[in-house]
Amino acid sequence: MPRHLFIYGTLEPEIAPPGIRPVVGRLSREGQASVRGALYDLGPYPGLVLSDRVGVVRGSVWRLPEDSRTLAELDRFEGYNPADERRSLFLRRKQVVKLADGRPFECWLYLYNRRPGRAPRVASGDYLAYLKSASPERPVDTGGISFREKAATRVALRAMTLFGTPAKATWRSQRSIRRVGELGGVSDELFERRTTVRRLPGIEESTRHWSLAEVCEHLIIVNRRVAEVVVSLGSRRDAGPRWTILDLKPRGRPAAELRRELGGLPGELAEVERAVADWSSPARHPHPWFGPLDARNWWDLNAIHNEVHRRQAERIRRALGG
Repeated sequence: MPRHLFIYGTLEPEIAPPGIRPVVGRLSREGQASVRGALYDLGPYPGLVLSDRVGVVRGSVWRLPEDSRTLAELDRFEGYNPADERRSLFLRRKQVVKLADGRPFECWLYLYNRRPGRAPRVASGDYLAYLKSASPERPVDTGGISFREKAATRVALRAMTLFGTPAKATWRSQRSIRRVGELGGVSDELFERRTTVRRLPGIEESTRHWSLAEVCEHLIIVNRRVAEVVVSLGSRRDAGPRWTILDLKPRGRPAAELRRELGGLPGELAEVERAVADWSSPARHPHPWFGPLDARNWWDLNAIHNEVHRRQAERIRRALGG
């Protein structure tokens, strides 16, 4: 049995989520390595699909400690259940990788157990470099949504602007966020368990594989960033740089923190609505999919975004058996 693990994504200590960081800390780094295959950006984490025809995925080899507990904890984090591989998100497999000096080396690695669909491929095969290269010129996951879905969202956005109010958008966001909070009322283990659900219109392919915790963290990140944008636009100030891929990714924060902050988010949104000096301000800030938007557009679009992820959370909860 291999006593080493090939790591290429969020098990790298530099970006490991807090919940798995102590486990990763038990591993000892041996050196750089690579394997033939394709690497996809799945939102909070990447996924490796082996292939001799696509390219090279770069990572590193780590020595596992002399216990069975560490590998079992890594399996749980990766969504791998040896007793139910069909429904596992990742599969742990023995694989020969190539070390930096060219020698072949057998170790474990985690393979993505789903079709990547429209998830963007990390062309360099180097996930850390891919994250570090995020810039305002490449603002978010390029997997995106279809042209038809963008067009439908623009129609809904126009209707909200014509017939709604900022207060109505605030109420819609609050209702969605409170519902997500209710759906998150499960054990921490279920809260953090990644589950594959059928893709909803309006969300990227990569988000099909999220946990309730990742939905909650994403909502906290996006709503607070949108809040900063609308307050700035309402005061006719520059809203700052465009968002990058890394800005919007869930990072695996502790469940207790996420529940607490999500619970306070409806109140934060009410305060933001009151803090906007001028909802009719002509100032605009670019959205990665919909171009320059004013404060009203951003606020209305945020309400649509929250409702989409509320429906996503409902599907996750049903898949978990709740």
